[in-house]
Amino acid sequence: MALASAGWMAWWIYLFATHFTPELAPGFWVLTALTTLFAAPGLVLALWCVRSRIAWMFFALLPILANASLLALPWIARHYLLAAS
Repeated sequence: MALASAGWMAWWIYLFATHFTPELAPGFWVLTALTTLFAAPGLVLALWCVRSRIAWMFFALLPILANASLLALPWIARHYLLAAS
């Protein structure tokens, strides 16, 4: 969950920077690479945590969904962020 939180923090810093100082904001593909570096290992670790027991699925579901949504977000947001700039 810490890796997902770090990836989401990168998204919020990017949105803050593009709103207040667009000339200093990193590129969208830099953000995508950075968040993928956090989300991919986080998703692998969350899936590894399940340990083939259904009870573990409830504990691991939040990190699995957080990291999976973080991996999917660049493809969803690319249309909206790049069209706005």
